[in-house]
Amino acid sequence: MNFKKMRLLFLIGFSFLVSSCGFNKRISKLEAKVVQLNDSIAILKVLNIPGNYDTMKNITFLGIDAGKFNNSSENVFIGNFAGAYSYKTRNSVFVGIHSGVNSNTGYGNVAIGNYSGQNIYGENNTLIGKGAANQPIGSNNVVIGTHAGTKFGDFSDKLIIESSDSKKPLIYGDFKVDSLVINADLSLDGLLRIIPKSTAPKKLKEGTIFYDSTTKKLKIWNGEIWDILN
Repeated sequence: MNFKKMRLLFLIGFSFLVSSCGFNKRISKLEAKVVQLNDSIAILKVLNIPGNYDTMKNITFLGIDAGKFNNSSENVFIGNFAGAYSYKTRNSVFVGIHSGVNSNTGYGNVAIGNYSGQNIYGENNTLIGKGAANQPIGSNNVVIGTHAGTKFGDFSDKLIIESSDSKKPLIYGDFKVDSLVINADLSLDGLLRIIPKSTAPKKLKEGTIFYDSTTKKLKIWNGEIWDILN
């Protein structure tokens, strides 16, 4: 084999070696971003995320610093900083950038939307919408809409549906006392039935209507007495 052929083969081999090293280096970088700890834990990350992964089970973190400092199980955090600094939150789902941040305790919470559900300290909340209920709240709330519920302060057992941060939402309910307020004109394409009651309601506001099952009359509170509706 002459010198030119040997030189050509050397250059080809050297190029292949360099290329392989570069490829392996890229693969190593990719593998450093994907951490599969066991069958029940999968974390896709770009930065190192502190956490006690030896005791955590059934978790999925996807995003830069998603789940940072969380030490509980059965969580799904998707989005940069989703669930970050939520140390003891468990059995919860946070989807969106900064969703569920600083929700340090509680369980069974669902927050979907960028910046939604920040500072939850209770449990069993369902929050949907960008910035929905992004202040400290308690438990058993359903909040739907962009920035809905952000001006209500700390609350529990509430239903809030609104497309803004208005303190007079389109729909407002209280699960604890089974009350519902609709701040809009209401049309029904069907029948409306008022459940008969033998005694008049005790907490009265002007305009309250009830059907008296004793007199078989529909009555309305005018602010002083019950008027019978003909």
